[in-house]
Amino acid sequence: EEISKFILKSATNEIPIPQEELSMDTQIFKNKTGITSALIGASPKSVVEAYTSALEEMNMTVFALEIESVAIARAVLPLSEENELKKTEMVIDIGSDRTSAIFATGGIPRLAVLVPFSGNMLTRIISEKMNVPPDKAEEIKLNCGLDIKKCDGALKTILSDVIDEFV
Repeated sequence: EEISKFILKSATNEIPIPQEELSMDTQIFKNKTGITSALIGASPKSVVEAYTSALEEMNMTVFALEIESVAIARAVLPLSEENELKKTEMVIDIGSDRTSAIFATGGIPRLAVLVPFSGNMLTRIISEKMNVPPDKAEEIKLNCGLDIKKCDGALKTILSDVIDEFV
């Protein structure tokens, strides 16, 4: 508990949200070699309160809230103390409004970053370059993807610059 308090106090200096507007918690991990790590979760209190209120209005009891990067890592990566110091994996979640890159070691997120790249952005570019409405651009994106064998490779050509920038 003392380690958690110290970590939370130190972390508030690194998070660009005033402490009184912030909801934070830690989870302490100790691997087989005795190395202790801490996972810090932080979110604006307004976001936490909005989710909690909505769930309570549905007569649901809130036991815990989990930050997105932890939930994604837990869903797709194996939790493994043996590999904790050996292998770092990256999960890329390309969403409709943003992309997150999650770097995890032993299935535990070590860093999560948001990238201004999204499915909606790709749809907008396709719409503009092909001069089609957004709903048609979305359909083309889903049907063709970046496969050069589909749609004569048109999307690979149209999106190559933005994909290269993303990478």
